[in-house]
Amino acid sequence: MQAGSLLVADSSKENRLFFSVMYVVYILYSYKFDTSYVGYTSDLINRIKSHNELGKGFTYRYRPWIVAHVDFFDNKSAALKKEKYFKAGIGYLERKNIIQTFKTL
Repeated sequence: MQAGSLLVADSSKENRLFFSVMYVVYILYSYKFDTSYVGYTSDLINRIKSHNELGKGFTYRYRPWIVAHVDFFDNKSAALKKEKYFKAGIGYLERKNIIQTFKTL
């Protein structure tokens, strides 16, 4: 099954609809401050809105944000692992390369 897909499963009594939750690891970029941010969520649209319009903290200081990259996962643990990867070591270098490529588009 692919993440986020809808399935109709037949049972002996009725058809039932199931929805698979999809997790997203995202990289945001601020052109204004030339900085990036990595996070994960199961609701990308509302999370991006939150970064750009609500709350305080790191992302508040560097608004506005745009989405530079997304990866989709079937489960939370895989998404958290990828988020952590982008924040340190070789994953941080990959993140920088992703941002550099994004800036040339």
